[in-house]
This record gives sequence, C-alpha cells and structure tokens, in this order.
Amino acid sequence: MLAHFEFQPFDESAKRSVYHVRESEIKKLSQISEPIDIFLSHDWPTCMAKLGDTEALIRKKPGFAQDIAKNQLGNPELVQLVEKLKPKFWFSAHLHVKFSAIFPHSDTSQTKFLALDKVLPRRQFMQILEIPEATGECSFSYDLEWLAITKAFDRFLSFELSKSFAILKGIDIEVILAEAREWIEKRFGPDLEVLPFEMSTSDGSSLHKPPNPQTKRFLEMLELSNYLQVVSEKERVRLESFSRVSNPDQILLDDDDDD
Repeated sequence: MLAHFEFQPFDESAKRSVYHVRESEIKKLSQISEPIDIFLSHDWPTCMAKLGDTEALIRKKPGFAQDIAKNQLGNPELVQLVEKLKPKFWFSAHLHVKFSAIFPHSDTSQTKFLALDKVLPRRQFMQILEIPEATGECSFSYDLEWLAITKAFDRFLSFELSKSFAILKGIDIEVILAEAREWIEKRFGPDLEVLPFEMSTSDGSSLHKPPNPQTKRFLEMLELSNYLQVVSEKERVRLESFSRVSNPDQILLDDDDDD
C-alpha cells in the first residue's frame, strides 16, 4: 500500500488518491481495544453487500452484480476492522445508494450497517436513528487510547510513494503504545477536554496553506511531526512529481453519476 505522498497543489490523479485508505490507517485503527459505538467510513467493508437485501441492491445498481459475486464491492481492509472493533453501528457512503445490513459476531453481538445515497432530490440520503444516551456528565474530550495510538505511530510517518508499514515487523506494538499512554497521562492527567473551535485564516497568497489552529494545537500538544512543514523543498518537488503518475489499477467513481 502507499503512504501519504501527495502534496499541494494536487493534480487530477492526486485529488483522488489523497483520500484513499492507507495501510498505516488500518494498522492504527486495529489497535483500538476499547468499545466503539459508531464507526464512520467513506467506503463499505466488502462483506456488507451480502449481509443485507442483496437482490434489491442489484436491482438499484445492476453494475454492482459482478463485484458482489467476486466479493470485491467495497474495501476488503475494512472487514478486519468490523471483526476486530465490533462497533454497534457502522455508517458508510461512497456507492450512492441506500443499503442496510447486519454483521453478526461470534460472541452473539452485531454491527448494524447503514449506507446512504447522495444528497439530491428524491434520493434516500437521510435516516433518523435513535442512539442510546450516554450516562453521566457529557463533554467533548480527546480519547486517551486514540491519543496514545497517534503518538506511538507518529515515528513511522512516511512521505515515500511506496513506503509501507513493513517497518513495524519485529516491533512490539504493545510496548510503544504503553510508553505513549504513560507519556500522555503524565503530561495531561485527566484533562483532555477539546478547546473551543477556531476558524482558519489565510490571505490566499500561497498554495501551501498554513495548518488550521486545531491541527497546529493538536500537533504541538502531542509533539508530533508536523507533516505540513517537515519536508524540504527538494522532497516536496520530488513527491509532487510522483503524485502526477497515474495508477493503472485505480478505479474511478464518477461523483456526478446520478444512477
């Protein structure tokens, strides 16, 4: 899998590849051990199309039939996350059709899946769900476990075109996660409340916009590598040239398709 190699200004290929799911993201998410209520993903896990009303889905989207038969509709990497994280709800989009399914787990729990259509007239792009309310005091705070995962994996951040997370081979992930968690607990204690939102500003004089206040504060808070600034001009030029190389295996989905 590819690392995040794209840099602004994006060409047409990079505009699509920049939001592709990366191996690093799957690795990080797979480290979560605490319960999750809701998981959001742009693409569907490949298993979901066969766990709902598949015939109705094919009637709406006949072009999906072959991919469903080959178990290729969606992202196969997300299946392991459904199995590992077992969220109560999983919401997706991307395929421009409303579809629901239930993913059963071996411990008798289940994940309820829902995808919605594009926001257009006479399309099924909205559904109201009732989510049980949390008990106790509610506040908007960072999650300690995710902060530790983000801090621990920061050392493996790469801008190389084909750099994968093979570098993790032989590394005890549990150890580096424990070290990161201890660092955060000592530095912040229980105070992980998110500060009020601030608007980003720019005079428009540069294509390379400064990071928004939230990103800047977050990077400084965890002493993370600021990927918007650490790359030298020489590396930036090199990586921008890489981003112009199209991927012959890339599947393009027309966002203007209203079928």
